[in-house]
Amino acid sequence: TTGCLGWGIVTVLLAVFDAWIPMLILRAWNGVFLACLRPISNGLVPDVCPAEEKRGAVFGRIQFALDVGTMLASMIVTPIATKQVMGIHGWRVSFAITGAASAVLALLVGLTMVEPRIAGAKARAGKEEETASEGQSGPSKALATALEEGRRLCSFFKTPTFGIIILQGLFGMIFWSALGNMTLFYQTAGVSDVMAASLTTLNRGAGAIGHLMGG
Repeated sequence: TTGCLGWGIVTVLLAVFDAWIPMLILRAWNGVFLACLRPISNGLVPDVCPAEEKRGAVFGRIQFALDVGTMLASMIVTPIATKQVMGIHGWRVSFAITGAASAVLALLVGLTMVEPRIAGAKARAGKEEETASEGQSGPSKALATALEEGRRLCSFFKTPTFGIIILQGLFGMIFWSALGNMTLFYQTAGVSDVMAASLTTLNRGAGAIGHLMGG
């Protein structure tokens, strides 16, 4: 909920500012909070779906839901982004509504969701953490935790497959970063806002079907 709420607040603030430096800082924080969401959502799948043979379908449905949400947002936001809504720039209204919806969703999840953790495993994890951090408090405990996580991360690079995945991700992000500007490309090429939104939506729709079938 922290990542979702933080992302929502930062997105609302992006609708307020128009100076370059504040927007640059807010965009950086936007990325930080947004990056918190995917690992957590993926990490919940093994907890809510103990059967390994069904996890692929769950992952596919999660990605399908993400694609459907992106399609709806593209069709609604793109046509109004360059227009005035009650005297306010449409892109500001879009940022504000999206951020507010995210903040409300974070609050609802925080109030209603029960994290599916096994009590015994949770107790053991808490005991191990307590033993490891015994005698430490405040900044020293936080530093010890950060160093331990850094050590675990470095240990992953000893696995060749992990290094290959990282390398693939570096090159793969070039492609996905370009596709992130697909709507803008259509608009600058002279395509109308509605048609640009439709083309982007078709792309996400095809991806949604693929994710659902692949899962």
